[in-house]
Amino acid sequence: MDQEILTQFIEKLHQLEKGLSCCFKIETQCCGVSMAQCQSLLEIARKEQISLVEVAAGLGLDTSTLSRMVNNLVNLGLVNRVLNPNDRRYISLSLTEQGKRLCNSLETSISNYILKILGAIPAEKHAQVAESIALLASAVKQCGEPCNCEPGDPANSSLK
Repeated sequence: MDQEILTQFIEKLHQLEKGLSCCFKIETQCCGVSMAQCQSLLEIARKEQISLVEVAAGLGLDTSTLSRMVNNLVNLGLVNRVLNPNDRRYISLSLTEQGKRLCNSLETSISNYILKILGAIPAEKHAQVAESIALLASAVKQCGEPCNCEPGDPANSSLK
């Protein structure tokens, strides 16, 4: 690939990430939850009931990390956690009424923001943009983690 195209691609991805993450941070901060908590709530909202393991897999988190986050969401009154009486390792999660209202509010805000973005793109390009995003998302998923380095690895020293 041409180095100039690669450089432009990386620059545009950074701009996209910065713009979208800023929007989502503002939306979640005004609702009193962190970005990670917001993602967990939206993942739980996708199903009536979902297991802790399924949510962790959907978010790419380990269950112990998610379990601590779910404890906070339960304490905030946003999530119900139910242990299976036959298998105490199986934890079922669902949203409380307050959690459902918060998710609806977040989804409405996000949808309005995306509609605003699409409004800045010519209508005849919407399908092309959607196809390109789907292609990019698929490629990202196929490639997996961007870095296999450990935090203390000397290979990361150039990132400081």
